[in-house]
Amino acid sequence: MNCSTHHSYPFDNSFQLFNSFVNDIRPGSESPVCPALTITDHEDRYVIECDLPGVAPGDINLEVHDGVLEIAGERKKTELPEGSSVRFSERFAAPFLRRVKLGKKVDTSSIHADFDNGVLVVTALRMQDTLPRKIDITRSAVS
Repeated sequence: MNCSTHHSYPFDNSFQLFNSFVNDIRPGSESPVCPALTITDHEDRYVIECDLPGVAPGDINLEVHDGVLEIAGERKKTELPEGSSVRFSERFAAPFLRRVKLGKKVDTSSIHADFDNGVLVVTALRMQDTLPRKIDITRSAVS
């Protein structure tokens, strides 16, 4: 499976994923794994959900710099008790990396993250001046 596909999102051209640093998913590979993402657009915020099953929150590094949100870390190998061996496994132990380019409409100082049941949820608020607002019309006082 290759994760280097460029995605275009119809809801906002300012969000573009780029995975130029991500290669094939191969157990034992030195190349980072590309975890699955869902990005949803709400009126006042964007929500990015990243599937990271088996990863502890302390093993996740979340940074934003130059308008790019970077989700990185490593899923560690499960230690087996002495005398045990793996008979079959499709689970991987490898570093992971995902980058999401944030648009100019995102207030990067407002970004926060929660982690529950193996899903990292990152919320990024829109800049206040880009939100739709109602403009009141006042009646002129004509004498």
